[in-house]
Amino acid sequence: MKIQKYRLGVHVVKLDRPIGDSQVCYDSITLETLQLTTDTGLTGLGFQERSISSRSIVSFDKQWAALEGSHPAAQLNRILRPRGGNRHSVELSPMTDIALWDLVSQAAEMPLWKYLGGLSPRVPAYGSTLEFNLSEGDAVSLIKQFQGKGFQNFKFKVGHKDLRWDLERLKLLTGLLKPQSYFGADANEAWCPADALRVMRAYHQAGFNPAWLEDPCLRDDYEGLSLVQAQVQTPIVTGEYLDFDGKRRLLQSQAVGYLNIGGSISEARQSAQLSAAFGIPVHVGNSVFEINLNLAAALPEVKYAEFSDLAWNRLLEAPYRYENGFIILNDTPGHGLRLKDSE
Repeated sequence: MKIQKYRLGVHVVKLDRPIGDSQVCYDSITLETLQLTTDTGLTGLGFQERSISSRSIVSFDKQWAALEGSHPAAQLNRILRPRGGNRHSVELSPMTDIALWDLVSQAAEMPLWKYLGGLSPRVPAYGSTLEFNLSEGDAVSLIKQFQGKGFQNFKFKVGHKDLRWDLERLKLLTGLLKPQSYFGADANEAWCPADALRVMRAYHQAGFNPAWLEDPCLRDDYEGLSLVQAQVQTPIVTGEYLDFDGKRRLLQSQAVGYLNIGGSISEARQSAQLSAAFGIPVHVGNSVFEINLNLAAALPEVKYAEFSDLAWNRLLEAPYRYENGFIILNDTPGHGLRLKDSE
């Protein structure tokens, strides 16, 4: 099996609701897609958000020079040695990595989650509503919609400049939860370490005990994150925005309770292995078309997995289903996600 040709695409997805946090707000998302076709007739689909990768389709030519005529498995098994002028020169983008995993699991006639070592296509997930920029009424309505779809656990956005806003918002949203439900709080780097400690004290005094606190400080403030993790009882979730080396430094600094993994499947697997060596469970963050829930099905120490139910799934013939708080992965060979013909 050799990679024979490719097709690139760009898709602007208009969202059903504005999403964001204390720093940003979006009403649309731009996705890049890649279809790799082999001489055996298989096609692997990869995808990524344009905003999360500097290695976009405009630089695909260098990747194609390495891909053309090669076996997909050989590409996934290749170990890079990034040094000097060759740094990023042939590094695979997330969408290329996903397309390759799709191809090798199709060739093995196995669903991707099973090919990665998973035992069940049912993945427990929490509802990530990204509701920071919604009105109180719209936020309440959205939570109820998620609950109507079977999701009982949630992540709420925090980090408003006015602490009273956070406290009032948490009171409103947690008041909708069932007694056995949990919630996480995501600050998106809104605070310095001192403020993070002050805010968490205020949360606890008000009776709010999030299951985790996500990105309280700058992503690479290893000392600050370590200080916060050491002084609060709540596990810190961070690492989503860092490369492999940054995740390693987080773990070495004892700055994380659950490591947030994402990006390409290959790097996420490596990060999960590294995290396991430190005895730290992982958190599988939001991903395009929920692709990384295949990882969540296969990794042994996934503490939480995120589901945002975004409009990008309208691009697909058959997105992953959900049922009673579980995502149900496809049982067809590969990841099973295919673009509609019109796209």
